[in-house]
Amino acid sequence: MLTDPHSLFDDFEYSGFWWLPSSAENRVPGTLRYKVGDRMTLELLGSLQGDSEASEGDFDSDIILGIAEGNRICTLQKIIRTSSKSIGRNDVHRSSFIVHRLFEGKHFASVEDIRLASLSISYTSLEEWITDCPYDKSHETDESSGTLKFIASHLVPYPVFESRVASLNSTIRGNLTFEHSLGIRELEWKSTGYIDIVPDEPASFEWLWQVQGDIRNLFTLLMNEPAYLKRIEGYGDEVEVTPGRFAKERIYIYVMQSSDASGKEIHPADMLLIFPTIKEHISAILDNWFSKADPLRAVYTLFFGSMYFSTMYPRFHFLNLIQAIESFHRDMRKGEYLSQEAFEQIRATLTKTIPKEIANDFRESLKSKIRYGYEYSLRTRLRRLFDELEVQTVQLMTQNVNDLRNRIVDTRNYFTHYTAELKKVAFDGENLDYANFKLRVLLIILLLKEVGLSEAVIRDAICGNNELAYGLSEGTRSKSFSLSTRQENP
Repeated sequence: MLTDPHSLFDDFEYSGFWWLPSSAENRVPGTLRYKVGDRMTLELLGSLQGDSEASEGDFDSDIILGIAEGNRICTLQKIIRTSSKSIGRNDVHRSSFIVHRLFEGKHFASVEDIRLASLSISYTSLEEWITDCPYDKSHETDESSGTLKFIASHLVPYPVFESRVASLNSTIRGNLTFEHSLGIRELEWKSTGYIDIVPDEPASFEWLWQVQGDIRNLFTLLMNEPAYLKRIEGYGDEVEVTPGRFAKERIYIYVMQSSDASGKEIHPADMLLIFPTIKEHISAILDNWFSKADPLRAVYTLFFGSMYFSTMYPRFHFLNLIQAIESFHRDMRKGEYLSQEAFEQIRATLTKTIPKEIANDFRESLKSKIRYGYEYSLRTRLRRLFDELEVQTVQLMTQNVNDLRNRIVDTRNYFTHYTAELKKVAFDGENLDYANFKLRVLLIILLLKEVGLSEAVIRDAICGNNELAYGLSEGTRSKSFSLSTRQENP
């Protein structure tokens, strides 16, 4: 078992021998390099496919196995070969690969074999979100010697919560683990938070990875800051570690994160909803989050994509956020003027009225617009979403909901068509930043309501978050922000 696993914020490299599952006898020397914010690469001095590799254009294996220094057992998965060439007269072969996943601790012969009993993930700022000091301290006095004995302790294991998620047929647990270091002058204990995903039966890594992604998005929502991966550990089959003692295989997993990923920890005061404020509701929140994950998948992708990639141009943030809101209403409220079946006869009638003499491209464009005519316009969707909210909640974002709604629609239309007329009424500059803030807050409110939190709790959380409260107040005070508009196109 490894005693020195790395975090996903550590650069490292492993030198060793590498081979394909189908040709274990052909072991090639090379080096695996993991560089934070960049890539994980494998450089080989030799051919994994023997003499045939130089003449074959395609590399068709998704698994490379290896044994590296320190007896590190490695499985590389999701591999892209970037170069393969012979060097010099003696045909010395060199190959390069981009690697997306490293499983350290076990060899898997195929992607289908990568099944785990559970997955444990440590996220950035998870310990701060838990906001629980796991240590106790006390002291004892020895009156006969006059000495004072200080005692510090913590529980192992240290459970934080455990929730049954019926839609996943799984249990999700939060817990703290501990690392100790003892020196001549100091004793250090450090806690690390983990989220455990424990399915009823061993599951594929792809499935566990999707669940992990949804948990990460939930923490990003609750913390109001992107959550990144610090450590990932998988647990496999039960094996005999010493005579008569059994334990599940521990597998350390490494993946590449975006260059924006940061290990910086966020203070609890800067988070939206820390664990103690929702402790009594955590099981319901998790159950709702996962039971609604499939219909909300597009919303998750668009909304959290904006949060993870905050350096996007403001207009792209705007388009992501407004599309997320539109998708939310379409998938969660099913907004239609009438059913698609009822509209079919109207669609056919309208299509027949298109003049035959117009250009074919124009005809197809009109037919496309008619095809989705039964669905609510963006303006209607926004109006209905605001109508669902309590007055105090709407007033967090605007004092004039009609004006805000119309300008949002005009701005969406401008970023779609870029006409001079729409440019005059679209948000731009700092007003576009304020509009993005309001759309982001609207999505936060909608998602938190979906997991079962009341609007009163959500309002308190938003007002207590310095970033959100400041951004909303600045947008409200901006003199140019609430200019009226007469654009009424959807």
